[in-house]
Amino acid sequence: MAEQIYDAIRVAGGKVFLAKKSIEPGSEFAEEIRNALKESTDVWLLVSPNSVQSEWVISEWGAAWVLKKRIVPILYRLSPDLLPDRLRQFQCIDFHEYQKLIHDNFPKAKGKNDG
Repeated sequence: MAEQIYDAIRVAGGKVFLAKKSIEPGSEFAEEIRNALKESTDVWLLVSPNSVQSEWVISEWGAAWVLKKRIVPILYRLSPDLLPDRLRQFQCIDFHEYQKLIHDNFPKAKGKNDG
């Protein structure tokens, strides 16, 4: 699911970081993630029953919160009431609505359906 969003953002002309696709083999991934968070404006967080319990995912969105990044929880097979309290304060979207989010945030995507 994360790769679908990644690919759609790239097609729409956005700059996006996904560890699985963005980090070279042998790189120190914690530092790469830290740098990507620092450089980001938004953090789109794909939240599933597994990721909501992941220590790494919790660290990433916690760092994004500390850095005052805009956090957009994208819910996949998870209801908002199962989010940690701090994440529950952010307006969420359902995974099936991510195309609209991309359309609203990236210029190339806007041009596709507006003409």
